[in-house]
Amino acid sequence: LQFLYFIGVMDFIQGQNSWVSLKKQPTSDMIPPTDREDEQVVEQTSSPLRRAQRMTVDLTNSRHNIVKKAAQSIGWTVTKDDEAPSVYWTDTSISVEKVKRISTLGCKVNHFPSMDLICRKIPLAENISRMSKVMPNCGYEDIVPKTFTDFRDFSKHRQQQVQTSLQNKTHTKSFYIVKPNSGCMGKGIYLTSNPEPKAFESAVVQEYVDRPLLIEGRKFDLRCYVLVTSVCPPRIFFCSEGMVRLCSEPYRPINDSNVGTRCMHISNYSVNKKHRAFAIGDGSTGGKRGFDFFTEWLQSQGHDAEKWWTSVHDLAVKTVLAVVPSLAQVYKNSCVPSDDGFTCFELLGFDILVREDLKPILCEVNHSPSMVTDTPFDAKLKLSVLSETMKIASIRRRRLTVSECSKSEDLSQTLGIQGARKKALKRCLADEDSVLKSFVRVFPCSDPVRQNLYKTIIQKGIDNNSTRPVGYDRRATTPNPTPAPKLKKKVRKIISAAPSRTALRRVGNESPTVRTRPKAPKTPVVRPELPPARGGLRSLSYTVTLSSLDTMCSGNYPQPAQSLPRRPSRQIQPPMHPSIQRACKVYF
Repeated sequence: LQFLYFIGVMDFIQGQNSWVSLKKQPTSDMIPPTDREDEQVVEQTSSPLRRAQRMTVDLTNSRHNIVKKAAQSIGWTVTKDDEAPSVYWTDTSISVEKVKRISTLGCKVNHFPSMDLICRKIPLAENISRMSKVMPNCGYEDIVPKTFTDFRDFSKHRQQQVQTSLQNKTHTKSFYIVKPNSGCMGKGIYLTSNPEPKAFESAVVQEYVDRPLLIEGRKFDLRCYVLVTSVCPPRIFFCSEGMVRLCSEPYRPINDSNVGTRCMHISNYSVNKKHRAFAIGDGSTGGKRGFDFFTEWLQSQGHDAEKWWTSVHDLAVKTVLAVVPSLAQVYKNSCVPSDDGFTCFELLGFDILVREDLKPILCEVNHSPSMVTDTPFDAKLKLSVLSETMKIASIRRRRLTVSECSKSEDLSQTLGIQGARKKALKRCLADEDSVLKSFVRVFPCSDPVRQNLYKTIIQKGIDNNSTRPVGYDRRATTPNPTPAPKLKKKVRKIISAAPSRTALRRVGNESPTVRTRPKAPKTPVVRPELPPARGGLRSLSYTVTLSSLDTMCSGNYPQPAQSLPRRPSRQIQPPMHPSIQRACKVYF
């Protein structure tokens, strides 16, 4: 009895819940730490995998079973909708409002807000074009093929081609590939030599790369996985495991006869898997192969594989850093001030085409790469990529205090490793190094020359961020507008005499080109007694000028020369203040 009494006292001191839990001999690793005990537990626990075992994940919005298998393989617990998980995992993009709620709860989510800046074809092309002008001769000129988002720019390009061909007395027919802005899985992609103007409304038109590198006589592309764990400061990882996707038909130079052969020119898996010649392999044969096979193939052809993969890492880093200042600004406005910068993480799928001269070309970026496991090779590869992604995302970081947040308000300090974050980030580097297996940290970079170039890119992006890059989410960063001034006495007097629908029909043909505000009427305003509108005053929205209001309020109604048009314009001519416009729409 004395022994049991002693155990009970120790149970109370250590803060355990019951004697039963003490009999099960719980360890400190099984108890989730509080915010104050976080740093002590991190120092006591040497393996980040133990910290990953305490994680819970909500997979309600994920339809892929491989995500659940990856979470369970590293010890994560799948929770239901009504529980508070450590990670929200979703297959679709996430809004700024949801990130705000998640940041308040201290959870994580597998997407960044406004990542569409590079995951949609039109914003990607325009942001890369912007960076090529901001930083010329830095490699942004040839990251993507020549892309057109406006038919007028395309027409100028065709005129220059005609002039060049006339001067050189040569005629070469150019082909283009049309891609929908938000398309995926090869849907809506087609090749043509003469794009129509309507194709530029919701798609991009790119020059077709007619001299690709071939494997066994077939065109191919690479599906590379890039992990972004933070944008404040930027943290980018490149996975050394990926897929080589081959076309089903042997490649022949594009011409009018084979321009419609999609399985020859488009290497997307969703397009080629239905072809009769598509073969399911084991990673070294068939239509899908691994990066190990491709590295060995490059070395067998006499190429420097390590140098080539470095160029691919450089392409991925430059693509993400092109929009990092915008992403950081949106992220900063979406999270609480004490956020550690690691609330969001994202696994991106880069589709890279290789030219004949071994130059990597970026085709597109996918914010939710496919996790379909049709073959054993798919299941093995994606399970490995997802499990390591979750391990890296589960590393705990210390939240900043109020005093530390005031020191890092500047965006340039937030993007750089400065101030109070420096010590915490060094500890994160050590934790990440103990987890990394297939992933390689590409930013920050160990090469000082490239690291200085990347810092210059970020600084140029910060300096150019005031111009609001193309595709920028204005709703997420625009401050609250200043309240409109109160309506003047004269305007209130005019609006108070609200006429009916019949009065508006009578003055509908009056010219709305009055640009000067008339003087207030000296005679007292008497509201005419007219029948009320059938649908109510709020259902009307016609073009109304101040002169029309004065005429109606004075009781003089001009007779129209012809009937009112069926659909009048809804714009109110300047110089009306926005508050007056809102008042007119409400009352008339």
